[in-house]
Amino acid sequence: MKKKLLNILKDLTEQTKNSQDIPVAAIIIDDDGNVLSQACNTRVKNNSLIEHAEINALTSAVDKVKSFHLEKYKIVTTLEPCLMCLGAIEQAYISEVIYIVDNHKLGPLTCQMLDKSTSRLKITKWNDIEVEEYFISELKNFFKNLRDQGDDKYGRN
Repeated sequence: MKKKLLNILKDLTEQTKNSQDIPVAAIIIDDDGNVLSQACNTRVKNNSLIEHAEINALTSAVDKVKSFHLEKYKIVTTLEPCLMCLGAIEQAYISEVIYIVDNHKLGPLTCQMLDKSTSRLKITKWNDIEVEEYFISELKNFFKNLRDQGDDKYGRN
């Protein structure tokens, strides 16, 4: 199951290359690992502030099940969710977040803001160093390529 999910995540991050979106992907799965929805970042592609991979995957899942009550599902994402995405995940009643790469810019703040006493959301890191290194490399290469092109759209020069 993990290999199948990993291949989907890799394919999704590959889709971001033409649009210059940050290579982040998310999949919503049931307890058996069946994929309900999948998405990548489309902020640049669609000129939208909110089209993070997690938001896109949630929107697709809600459309499919015709309900925003997704308590039977988990979300697997290549990057630890930001505060906006975590809020949407909580609102959708997702049972668990499984992320691969720590988000050093926004992730620690997000996890600290999650009130462990009232939240039923479980947050788990996918502990596989090779998988983590692959997605870290994708992110580093993405930002290096932008810097090499003189592009400062993400303010990270």
